[in-house]
Amino acid sequence: MMRIRAISTVIFLVVLFSTIALFATQNTLEYFKADSDREEVALTWRSGAENNIVEYHVIRSSNDSPTNIGSVKAEGDYKNYKFVDTQPFLNKTVKNSGDGIQSEKTLSYRLKFVYSDHSFDYSEKVDVTYNTSVVTSTWGMIKEMFR
Repeated sequence: MMRIRAISTVIFLVVLFSTIALFATQNTLEYFKADSDREEVALTWRSGAENNIVEYHVIRSSNDSPTNIGSVKAEGDYKNYKFVDTQPFLNKTVKNSGDGIQSEKTLSYRLKFVYSDHSFDYSEKVDVTYNTSVVTSTWGMIKEMFR
């Protein structure tokens, strides 16, 4: 009887600590979206439980080349966040549509969760595809050279 009680206590403790560990490391986003107005990309997200998160790093990728473009301090559980990428399409590779008039650029964004112990994890990616004329794209690059 004593042995059964000891085994059941051990099983209970293993289940309890496993559950605590699962919830202690589970950081969720209720949503993560990227919207473009042809000049900027607005990234918005709502956090779930922010267990030990101190900040979010915003990572932009184009052609599998990730770049940290900024960070946002964590404010607590279930908060809304916004980060605006003000130069998302500058110096990005253009995929010509074939007719020489339109071009397409695709960017991927993800969040890097930075924890208080300096470990980190990543969110899922969100993509933004931007279609523009080659003339508009070229004019935008010329303007940037003189800023």
